[in-house]
Amino acid sequence: MLNRAKLLRELNANSHKLFNHNTAEYEQAHTIWRELCGSGVLYEKIASRWFPVPIPLWYGELGEKKLIDRYQQAYRVLAIDGSQIYPDRHFGNSCYLINVGSVLFNYHIKELPGVVLNSEPHLFFGSEDKGIGGNSIEIVNLRREELELGALFEVANKIHMQAKAPLLSLTDGTLIFWYLESKDPDLKELFFNRYMAALEQLYQQQILYAGYISMPRAKEVSHLIRAHYAQYSSDKQLYQTFDSLTDSSVMNWHLSPGERSAVFKSKIPICSEYPSHLEPHFCYMHVGTEIGRIEIPSWIAQDEQLVNLVCALLLDQCHKGGSYPISLAEAHEQAVVKGPDREFFYHMFTKLSVAHHTSIQHSSKQQKKNRMRF
Repeated sequence: MLNRAKLLRELNANSHKLFNHNTAEYEQAHTIWRELCGSGVLYEKIASRWFPVPIPLWYGELGEKKLIDRYQQAYRVLAIDGSQIYPDRHFGNSCYLINVGSVLFNYHIKELPGVVLNSEPHLFFGSEDKGIGGNSIEIVNLRREELELGALFEVANKIHMQAKAPLLSLTDGTLIFWYLESKDPDLKELFFNRYMAALEQLYQQQILYAGYISMPRAKEVSHLIRAHYAQYSSDKQLYQTFDSLTDSSVMNWHLSPGERSAVFKSKIPICSEYPSHLEPHFCYMHVGTEIGRIEIPSWIAQDEQLVNLVCALLLDQCHKGGSYPISLAEAHEQAVVKGPDREFFYHMFTKLSVAHHTSIQHSSKQQKKNRMRF
């Protein structure tokens, strides 16, 4: 059990590491940001050079700020999220479960129900993963992303013609699949192609979609400040200045509640592998109590009316959800596999094994934990 007295001593002793805020450094970074926003030649300087860190490009003026009008017309929003039960090596079986939750809100549309909730369990037995490579947890996480994107299209495709009101489809998290870079090349190619296939289907049907990130920790825009301080050098060591500075910090200076930033084109390496119309773009929006990051594909980013519509619908969702999109919060509730659900899964699995005259091997550790429950 946790020794709270010892933990408290550790927290107090290391608080300077947890809450380091160099005011002078931040003031210097803020001054540089203001200079960059007033520079008329910055884009050409960034676009024409190679940098050791990913520095985005942007549309319009870097210092652009747009006030998003409160959306008060009829619209629909679909949100998808996933959860899982990983294979349990103490349970003696390689099966696992991925649960995909969805929520559809129809606002001011009399002919449609106000809310539609759903969750779909997907059972895998481990045999599907043979020859794929990667460890079991990696495979589960990659499959969960695949199922979420697949559900985003499948559900949206069924409903997007039901009403003339705009429909926005949302995922919780990034559309930049950067984590694939660390995977085995064959594994990366397999799932990257599957993800692109789902996004391509959304594009073909012209279904608006976006990824939303709450409290983002990205540093792409703040790399502009580092590049300026390093005099646009290609020496990576010079980019360690302002290391704790994130895009959220920059946008907290830059934006007021209800405003969005310019639209940026991400230059994270894997983005170059996307089809041009699906290349990830992003903007930041001040939703009232925090900065949110909105990620969209190129075909939406290049249409300012669509960008403004996506932001307006997301801002309304954040207002309804207390600074976080209410649809994503509800999708998470539909997807999450809680403790009793996990126990039910293993109980039914054990019960079925008895019915099929097959005994399930529990590890000694698991049997001990079961006996110790109070």
